[in-house]
Amino acid sequence: MDTTKTTLQLRFKGTDDKVHSFGLVKAAPNLDQRTVEQAMTEIIGLKLFSRNGVEIYNEPVGAEYVTTSHRTVFVA
Repeated sequence: MDTTKTTLQLRFKGTDDKVHSFGLVKAAPNLDQRTVEQAMTEIIGLKLFSRNGVEIYNEPVGAEYVTTSHRTVFVA
């Protein structure tokens, strides 16, 4: 069985200067740059995501649709 899945991958820089990603499996397909940037800015403004004193999503880095496919070869 072959399956394909597309995820909207959002990348942010945290206050630790590391890149952190956030994947949306049920994102609308073909969103434009303006819409995605606005959504990322809103996510940053919520300040809901922190770990050990680090704001994980602090600055937008980029976004892309990532498509993965799986092909089953064997199932016992």
